[in-house]
Amino acid sequence: MSELQTRTIAFLVTLVILPIAGIIGYVIGGFPLVISIEIALLVAIFLLAPILKPRPNQLITRITALVIFGEIASIIVRGESWIVLLLNLGLKQVGLPLIQPTEPLHQILILTISGFFICVLTWLFERQQQILPPAPPVPAEADEPFQEPDYQILRNRFCDFMVTYLNRLDEETNWSDSDYTTLEAEIEMTRQQGKSPRVVADLIKAIRQDQESPSFLLIGDPGSGKSVSLRRLARELYQEVPSQGIRAVVPIYVNLKEWTGSRSPTDQDISNFVYRYLKHISGRAGQRFLHNYYEKMLASGLFFFIFDSFDEMPMVLDCDDRSDRLKQISLAFDTFFKDLHKCRGIVSSRPFRQPVGFRARRLTIRPFQEKQIRAAMKNWLLGEGLDADQLVRRLLVERPHLAPALRNPFMSDLIAQYLIYYRDQLPNSYYDLFDHYINRRFEEDTSYLEELNLTQATVIETAIAIAKTIYDTPDTGLEITVSTLKNTINEPQLEDKIKAMSYSRIARLGGSSRERFSFVHRRFAEFFAVRALLDNPALVNRNAIPTDSRWRDGLVVYCGVAPEAEVCQLAEFAWQTIEQHTKALVAGNIREARAAIHCLRFLRDACQSRLESIEYFREELSVLIVDLIGGKDLLTAKIATEALPLLTPKARTMGIEEAFSWGISWLSETALRSCRHLAKLEFQAVAAIILYTQTLPTTSLLKSFSDLDFSLSLSDSLKQVRLLHLTETIWLFILWIFFSSLLVCFAVVSYEGLGLFSFFGVVFILIVVLLCEVAFFGFRFLSTSLNQINFGIISRADLIGRRLIYRAGFDSSIRMVMLSLFGMILFFNIFNAIVILLKTIITFSLEVEADDFSRGLHLIILAIIIAIPSIYWIVIAYLCIHWKSSLYWLKRNLRHFLLIIGQGLSIIFFLGSLILFPLWLISQWNWLGWIFTILILVYIIYQTYRWIPGQLQKIWNISKDFQLLKQLNLGDELTWVAVCQTTNRLRSDWGQSRYLEMLRTQKIQIIDLDAIAPSLSLVGVNAEAAMARLKEQIYDLQE
Repeated sequence: MSELQTRTIAFLVTLVILPIAGIIGYVIGGFPLVISIEIALLVAIFLLAPILKPRPNQLITRITALVIFGEIASIIVRGESWIVLLLNLGLKQVGLPLIQPTEPLHQILILTISGFFICVLTWLFERQQQILPPAPPVPAEADEPFQEPDYQILRNRFCDFMVTYLNRLDEETNWSDSDYTTLEAEIEMTRQQGKSPRVVADLIKAIRQDQESPSFLLIGDPGSGKSVSLRRLARELYQEVPSQGIRAVVPIYVNLKEWTGSRSPTDQDISNFVYRYLKHISGRAGQRFLHNYYEKMLASGLFFFIFDSFDEMPMVLDCDDRSDRLKQISLAFDTFFKDLHKCRGIVSSRPFRQPVGFRARRLTIRPFQEKQIRAAMKNWLLGEGLDADQLVRRLLVERPHLAPALRNPFMSDLIAQYLIYYRDQLPNSYYDLFDHYINRRFEEDTSYLEELNLTQATVIETAIAIAKTIYDTPDTGLEITVSTLKNTINEPQLEDKIKAMSYSRIARLGGSSRERFSFVHRRFAEFFAVRALLDNPALVNRNAIPTDSRWRDGLVVYCGVAPEAEVCQLAEFAWQTIEQHTKALVAGNIREARAAIHCLRFLRDACQSRLESIEYFREELSVLIVDLIGGKDLLTAKIATEALPLLTPKARTMGIEEAFSWGISWLSETALRSCRHLAKLEFQAVAAIILYTQTLPTTSLLKSFSDLDFSLSLSDSLKQVRLLHLTETIWLFILWIFFSSLLVCFAVVSYEGLGLFSFFGVVFILIVVLLCEVAFFGFRFLSTSLNQINFGIISRADLIGRRLIYRAGFDSSIRMVMLSLFGMILFFNIFNAIVILLKTIITFSLEVEADDFSRGLHLIILAIIIAIPSIYWIVIAYLCIHWKSSLYWLKRNLRHFLLIIGQGLSIIFFLGSLILFPLWLISQWNWLGWIFTILILVYIIYQTYRWIPGQLQKIWNISKDFQLLKQLNLGDELTWVAVCQTTNRLRSDWGQSRYLEMLRTQKIQIIDLDAIAPSLSLVGVNAEAAMARLKEQIYDLQE
């Protein structure tokens, strides 16, 4: 039986046990016993869940907690526990009152609190266990080599030496743990079965939560904190080794940019390199430990390998965009972890040149979100008297081309140092950031340079020459030996200049003999390489743009400061490449259009701040981008949407409308990020953004509130949208509070037996809300008009209707139910008042009973509670149409605004009358009840004939797809033909999107992309979006 089947059966058994136990408890002891039994069962289920798939030492902890909970329950319920007997014996000796069984309500309360605290304490205790589990069980004779008295001593000395080595490495690179915060290393973990990735606080927590995967792949941009996270992980593991006995797992940190082995390594080459690497960096005790135990520990699974900087291996850096060498190297690492030994490990890389086909749990270091950007900047600017929020906002508005830098911890730190020095002056380009940082470091170390008889200018010239040599020399990577530099560069005092760079923390010397030169960060190597290009523009290699080679990022920096003529030449070259592949782009042939995609993204990154460099072809580019966004291929539309800032204002508005008209959140989010910094947007573009924010699902609205609010604050054109977004979120909370209060009011009135509403009224309201949500989901699912909106002529009624039904998450359903209830109560009170008035006129006497008055007062109060969010909905719906309205406008047009409110209240009154008036007529004339019943039955039969068969067919298709997905065995790789065939076999939008998301999130390698495959038949927008995202991953186009 598989793990999924076991968990499914356990879940179903739980669903059966809970109600049966509740029924038995109710028969025996009534309602209090039901609650007590259910609480006890839930606690027991939580504590015994690991029985299905236990982790080492977890069952002991859980069973101990369960025994403690059982004793507490025994004390509470029976009062006969041995603990109670001992306590009563002591209390009797001192003359205090004895412990007695508690009241039912007290029993429930104490049982709930104790169960909650036991579960929390158990969870916290398990979190404090070791990061890595002990090595897998092996025969007893396998432990013999590790029972030698010298083993643990040599092992612990080796660990101490490695910690010293990591400390020295941090000091040399000036990026130590003192600069590290969990904020800078938020990790996104992929999950199986198509589930959404899980976000955890940092790398250590991610590794701690998964003690089963044999290997991990850590992906992050340069400067995102990969190396510091891995070194911190290694330190934590080294500290845990001495306390875990002879079966402790020892971490092995290896920096792959120091690779000295074969250009086409095998798994055995990797093992040999690790052994040589460790022998070179460890002391004599470490070498003796490795000599005696390396192979034995490798065979026993007692190592955890931490491979840093896969993408900086010399032969990986030299791979072009379509090289097969990268696949061969990745396969070697995959074999190293899967077949050579039982050890686990992690490999880190940036997205560019990451391992291909490496079967591992994927961990992604997420770029800074807007909230994290502001928090980090506040931390770096602390005590400097600068407003971090204002400076971040200015950077995003005035320097939008630097927005990617703010999302990177390393680059954000450079920006903060620049702002501290220049105060209110913003950097103009990436080049300014590096130039300021490096010049400041050398200026602070002027005295040391003078001791070596060097100047700042001569050291920088040598750094430029070294960077050029590193980039021009094949198979060098980002490290080069000092002897190679001496033979290549004819520089006086070369060793002194290298010492100066090392002293200023610009470069470092690594290796066992301290003879391997490298810059402390690859971005510094790129900067000095760009300086070489500025000194000699003839060195510029334009072919690096369409192939996306390692010179590409340097050329982006180069375009920020190069003469306009040079930038225009590079931009024109990129545009010519795009023109050559226009047909492939329009047709959605991503494989043939890769060069054009790289060129388009280069124009976006390099020319966004220098639009004059693309003025020659900007009109043609704008037309092409709008056509691509409005085309048939979603991935091409998404890539084109990224380039919206390059377009002319008119074309940009059209592009924004086209992007939002797809009705797909993935594309809408891209469009919003692309245009949020623009100072001026046309009405149609703002209307599209309004509809997007107002139709976000409730969960997405609440999760992304902070980031979306900050994005909307960057443009003056979006201030009204921001106001609507803010008020909508605030009143969404108020709506839920009022609805919860309404249910509590009904429940209390029912419990007190006041007769206004029964308990079934609460259940009825919840059922109505659920049915409304199902109906609205059907409207959203069936409607296709959202994909073809003309935002220029959108009607008021249409937008109000969309405001009502197009937000998923129950708030629309609750709003509709509360509108109807408010209308019913309003109609009931007005109707009663009219009846009383007529009686008074006819009988000339006013007769109002006290019960009627009390009942009416209760209903009026309830109406007020329901009316507030209802009236708000009318106001916000009106403001959504007239988004330019402001409080000043409301003051000047108060009568018109009150008229709108009156119209809305009349609609609500009409809704209530539709419900209550027929009920009153039926109470007066019974024969009308039969007519209404017949009409309702006819309507139900008509809707059943019209709507139900289609919905049943969809449910049937989903159930068949669910069964098919359970039977699938994805494996490690699939052919493109198999992917297309399986997708076409699935019948529903849910099934297709689920399958494609499983392929994407589990990183299944898709091969034979050139094979002739059947045409895809996608049945919904979710499947289209999932296929586009899968293709983006297949072709390595993710950013």
